[in-house]
Amino acid sequence: MQKTAFGTFSIDQSGRSFLVWTTVSLLFLGGVALLWFVNQPAYIWLGTEDSWGENLTAVFYLIAGILLLAHVLHRSKSDFPGKQKLLTVLLGLFFLWMAGEEISWGQRIFGFGTPESMMSANVQKEFNVHNLQPLSGPTAWVDPHRLFSIFMLLNGILLPLAYRFWTAARRLMNKISFPVVPLSCVGFFVVGLVHSPLIANIDNHWAHSEVQELIFSAGFLAGCISIYQGRNRLPS
Repeated sequence: MQKTAFGTFSIDQSGRSFLVWTTVSLLFLGGVALLWFVNQPAYIWLGTEDSWGENLTAVFYLIAGILLLAHVLHRSKSDFPGKQKLLTVLLGLFFLWMAGEEISWGQRIFGFGTPESMMSANVQKEFNVHNLQPLSGPTAWVDPHRLFSIFMLLNGILLPLAYRFWTAARRLMNKISFPVVPLSCVGFFVVGLVHSPLIANIDNHWAHSEVQELIFSAGFLAGCISIYQGRNRLPS
């Protein structure tokens, strides 16, 4: 593994990096699980509206989005043609949107109310899109949480595995400059998938899904750091 300013904690495709960051993700899982059993009020506060846990999730997505857009701006046109920038730009904008939605676009931070037109249509009476009635509640047309789970499973687990172990997939993703996260980050998404149902089977609570979102955002942030540093790729 190449020496970097982060030393052992470099986020790349190496086996050592995979072991280090998988260990970090497992420690994360152990920490939040222990918190649930030792201090449930603190755990619940972690997932409560406007808590530092929810705000940290938004910050992680915000930084991830900025890193991807900065990555596009810093790459030369010769090794990153315009058409190949599109996927990275779209993913960066998606993470910025996720950050805004997570804190209802700063509604409680800046102290502005929910417009009347949205108040009646939003299940939680908040200034965001994912809680609008077509996307939330018993009459929802689609489930945004399920869509995000599919997105997370694809971009956080399946595509990184395909890139690392399937040469044809790697060649294609390199050709189109797909912003694939390195194998080192997969542990966060596996841990996130395991965390919520594991603890919910013991004692169900709404806070589990919020803590799960924090774990996923940490995984995507780690992946975007690697993409920004150009350490997420392998030779075709």
